[in-house]
Amino acid sequence: MERLWLRLATPGYLRFLQSKQFDATFGGGEANVAVSLANYGLDAEFVTRFPKNDIAASCIKDLHSYGVCTKHCVFGGDRLGIYFLWKYGKSASEVMPELVAGCDVILGCFISLHKKGKLTNPDEEAKLEE
Repeated sequence: MERLWLRLATPGYLRFLQSKQFDATFGGGEANVAVSLANYGLDAEFVTRFPKNDIAASCIKDLHSYGVCTKHCVFGGDRLGIYFLWKYGKSASEVMPELVAGCDVILGCFISLHKKGKLTNPDEEAKLEE
C-alpha cells in the first residue's frame, strides 16, 4: 500500500501571504503511475488505506475520474498526508515555521538542498548534474 497526499498550492505560485485560497490536488508516486497507466488505456488500480472522511472521498473520486480502480482500498485511521507546494527559494521552516513544528514529514525543494550544501548522497548529486 502506498500513501496518497493532498497537495495544497497557491494559485499562480503566489506567496502564502499573497493568496486567500489554495488549489487542492492529490498525488503520490504510485498514484501518479496508476493515473498514467490508465491514461494509456491500461487497467490500473491503486490500493491504500484512507481515513473515512470527505477529503478521502474526494481523493477517490479524483482517481476514478482518471479511470483508476480503488475497490481494494481499506478505510481506517484519521489522517491523510498533506503537503504545501511553494515555488520561491525558501525552506519550509522559513515559509511556515508554526506549521513545520507540527509536521511528521517535510518535503522540500531538492535543488534548494543541493545549493545549500545539505545534500550528502553522492548518487543524488550525480543525478542533478546529468
